Amino acid sequence: MVYSHNLADKHDTHVAVTTALIRAIRWMKPEERPQKMYGCEVWRGLDWLDDKEKVVFDLNGADPLLASQLREHKSQLGGGRRYDAAFIGRLRANAAFQYPPTPGPEKLALFAMDLTPLVSNRNLDMADFVAGRIERFQADVRSRIRKFQPF
Repeated sequence: MVYSHNLADKHDTHVAVTTALIRAIRWMKPEERPQKMYGCEVWRGLDWLDDKEKVVFDLNGADPLLASQLREHKSQLGGGRRYDAAFIGRLRANAAFQYPPTPGPEKLALFAMDLTPLVSNRNLDMADFVAGRIERFQADVRSRIRKFQPF
C-alpha cells in the first residue's frame, strides 16, 4: 500500500508529489504495482467525500505515536503554529461526525481518497477523477437543499 496526499489538497507541492508518484507507479509492471494507493487528507479535509468513496482509517490508540511523529516536523510547530494539535483535532472531529454517538473511548479517524484506480489505469485523467467526486458532492448538496426548498 502507498499513502500520499490527496489530489484535492490545497498545496501545490502536495499535489505535485502525488501526481508524480501516480505517474511513477503507472510505469511499473502491473504485478509490481502496489495493491492500493490512498490520498490522505492534510491541508484539505475529505469529509465532503461521499461515504461510499471515503476510506476511513481507524487510528484509535495511535495518539502517542502520532503526537511524537508530528513534533518531529519542527517547521510545523514554529511561530505559534500548532499543526500537530490541529491534525489530532481533525482526526477527533472526523471520528465524532463519522461514527454514530456511542459511549466509550475517544476515537480517531483519518479520511482518504482511494487512488488505486489511477495507478491501475494509465488512461484515467487525474483531474477528471477528482472532479467526478466533487461533482457527486455538488449534486448531493443541491439535492438536499432542493428537497426542502418551497418551490
